Formats: sequence, C-alpha cells, structure tokens
Amino acid sequence: GMLINRERCLSIGTAYREPIRRGKLNMKDLASNEHLTLACDLLVPFAHWITPSISPKRYDTWFYLAKAPEGQLGSHDNSETVASLWINPDQALAGAKNKIYNIVFATRMNLRKLGKSDNAKLAMNMAQANKVITVEPEVINENNNITFRIPWEAGYDMEQETETVGPAVAFYASG
Repeated sequence: GMLINRERCLSIGTAYREPIRRGKLNMKDLASNEHLTLACDLLVPFAHWITPSISPKRYDTWFYLAKAPEGQLGSHDNSETVASLWINPDQALAGAKNKIYNIVFATRMNLRKLGKSDNAKLAMNMAQANKVITVEPEVINENNNITFRIPWEAGYDMEQETETVGPAVAFYASG
C-alpha cells in the first residue's frame, strides 16, 4: 500500500504493518506517533462496490485514486495482497485473461474503467468529474456459467460478464 500524507515520509517502511493488520494500532495513532498529517483530501473517489447478496462474506468497499507520493514505492502485505508490480490496466487485464494474474471481478472492472484514461492525471480528472454509482453485482449461476450483472450507469461500458467454471469449483464472490 501507500501512505498518503502531507510530510515526506520514506522511513516508516513496514514497521507498523503487522500491528495495523492485527488491529493493535489504527491509522490515527500511527499518524500521531510519526507526526504525520494524513492527506485524505488527496484521495479521489473512483468506485463503490458491495459484494453480491449471495456471498458468505459481505464487503462494502470504496476504491480511490491518488497520486503516489514521490519516492515512495508501494508494497504488498503478504495477507490481503501477496504480490505487487507496476503495470498499466491493459497489461493487468491481459494477464488476467491469460491466467497469469488472478484478478477478481470488481478489480477487473475497475482496471477496465481506469484504462479509459491515457494517464494518471486524466484518470483523476475523470474520477473527479463523474458521480460514483454503487455497484452490487447480481450473480446468476447457470450450467457452470457465472454471470455478473452490474448497472450500466456505473461507467464500466458493460452490463454483464460471464465466466465458465468447472463443476467442482465453488463460487465465492469477494470485493
């Protein structure tokens, strides 16, 4: 992840990651300990997804765009994310299609939407100009084909996507 804050802060590294993940420390206390001012105003709302009602676990997730702080490299936490690399949305989607990357539906859709912009500045401008429409996919499972239906107004230039799954595969939607 990235720490979006007002001060130039490259020295924190991953020292706080585990206490935050385990719920032993919150972001407010991290900011206080390190004399940081979190820059939430630099986060641009991009998408809002709620997992389908059939899901055993439900998530209500907001996705944001932000300019990466200069000199700060993102990193994965080996829990929610297990790998990280810098590629563009089209490369990520091609990798998912070719089974190189396992990318869940909501992330694929957000990559598709992000890929409409030629660069980060245009993506930020687009996100600021557009209203975020909440997406709670409808899931239809017929003959080992899973179809996700989403509202056209959400800006993904599609209303549904179908995936074929084998009979031994259990389906769990996640956000």
